Amino acid sequence: MKNILIILFFFISCNETLKSKKINPNWEYCFTKLNLQIKDINICEFQKLNTPQELFEIFKDKEGFLFLKTSFSFLEVEKFKNLSMFFGNINPNDEIFLNQVSIGKTGLTIENDGHFFSYWNDIRNYRISKEILKPNENELVIKIRFQYEVSFWGNFFIGEFNELENKKVSTEFFRSTIYFPISCILIFAASFYLLIYFYRPIDKENLYYSIWAILSSISQLNFYITKVPFDLFLFNDYLFFQKFIFSSICLFPLATVYFSNQILRKKVYLLEKLIYFAFTLIPAILFFMSNDLKEFNSLRTPMFVISTFPILIYQLVLIFYRSFHKNQKAKIFLAGLIPFAFCILYDIYFHNIQRNDDLIYLSFLSMPTFIIAIGVIQSLIFVNNRNELEELNNDLDKKVLERTEELKRQKETTEAAYKKLDKIYKTDPLTNLNNRLELMNLLNKEMDLGKKKFCILMIDLDHFKQINDTYGHLAGDEALRISGNIISNSFSIDSISGRYGGEEFLVLIKNKNLEESCILANEFRTKLENYKLNYSGNQIRLSCSIGVSEFITSDSKLDIVIERADKALYIAKISGRNQVKTF
Repeated sequence: MKNILIILFFFISCNETLKSKKINPNWEYCFTKLNLQIKDINICEFQKLNTPQELFEIFKDKEGFLFLKTSFSFLEVEKFKNLSMFFGNINPNDEIFLNQVSIGKTGLTIENDGHFFSYWNDIRNYRISKEILKPNENELVIKIRFQYEVSFWGNFFIGEFNELENKKVSTEFFRSTIYFPISCILIFAASFYLLIYFYRPIDKENLYYSIWAILSSISQLNFYITKVPFDLFLFNDYLFFQKFIFSSICLFPLATVYFSNQILRKKVYLLEKLIYFAFTLIPAILFFMSNDLKEFNSLRTPMFVISTFPILIYQLVLIFYRSFHKNQKAKIFLAGLIPFAFCILYDIYFHNIQRNDDLIYLSFLSMPTFIIAIGVIQSLIFVNNRNELEELNNDLDKKVLERTEELKRQKETTEAAYKKLDKIYKTDPLTNLNNRLELMNLLNKEMDLGKKKFCILMIDLDHFKQINDTYGHLAGDEALRISGNIISNSFSIDSISGRYGGEEFLVLIKNKNLEESCILANEFRTKLENYKLNYSGNQIRLSCSIGVSEFITSDSKLDIVIERADKALYIAKISGRNQVKTF
């Protein structure tokens, strides 16, 4: 919300209907090596200044003190409650005098003789007392301490302080404040793509893009460094700071070229690599070898041009060539470079060639537009790969569809046959329980799982031979079938049950102690006893004897537990049958 208000203030401040008065002064300038006081500047010979933008060229190889002087009239003092004077950017440090009274200064100190930061991003808006102003002619003097670079740009207003402070905030927003979030976005994007590269190192374009974004973020630092609320101790030396910034800018084309070549899948030969490194590393090294700001400033423009334009122009030609040959990635890449190139060329033409610093810088817009273009390229690569894969899959589907259906039918037939054979192999056909072989396999597996808590029930049908002798073997088979069905429905799904042999059944109950298992055994015995088996008009009474044993830690084999259950079953039989016993 605050940023929206700042932008609104910016557009309001650009409107010529401002209550504050815009003044177009005729400046005169004087240069001296001496740190003169304001009262002594009359000894200087002032010369007429056509435009403030001339200062950059006139004094780019000098250091010392520059005095700018002008006069103006202002007759509307009384209508303002809080009066102030608004200036544009003054590079680097200044002190401003109105009628020989200091109204404000910006920078470290006006007497600073060391390497200092440039405060050209700071907008000057100084309060003034109405008593200082004269009704007719007022003299304004700006004293600037500089080393090999100096500039003064922007419109000059006098009027209400709050109104001009809003103009200051909006102007600083576009000239410095906005660069910090843009820089943070670039660092975030660099970190994100770097993580992707570590996850998938084969996609090297993610690594080159990360380097590109980091270098771009460093170039933004030059615009907001003086707004950082804490000390960057590494950059206390202004010369070192400039070396760091411009060396990073020199490396930017190298990262761009490697990134674009990776996107276009172009092989980079050794000779090309040597040329790339020569055009980028040599200027960066020369920047760091500069002994002072004068030498650095003399190298800044030519080295920047040498390191940037040849490589980028060559890369643009390559992209145009690939686009002409219907390379879709090159077309998207070129489309992403259009706003990027426009912003860069705009700043170069208006700020470096025309020296028109009244216009805002657009470089901060070039980075986000390129990030969007990268997202489009990555999406395009994904879509292309997916389309190619779909086409291959469609062709493959057409060729193997019949074969797949045939294999599917064979598989279904084989699986059905296997399941049938497996069931026959593992299941007792009469009771539909596990046969003895499968039963023992399952019991031994349970034993091998780590000797869990369980109990064994040995079940024997009472007087089964009598049923066979009296009603026939088919009646005996029906008794076994009914017993197996009741066993399946009486115990939990995780229990293991099976026909042990003849009329004997065996059940393993998990996670129950001896007492709990006896209760379950008696419930089953009661169900069997209450079941009325009608066979050929005869009602056959069924009952069973059950022996229960519990696994203990000293049991080394399953046979030991089964043997105790068998002994308990014997006790149940000799005790009168139709009961549950333990051993």
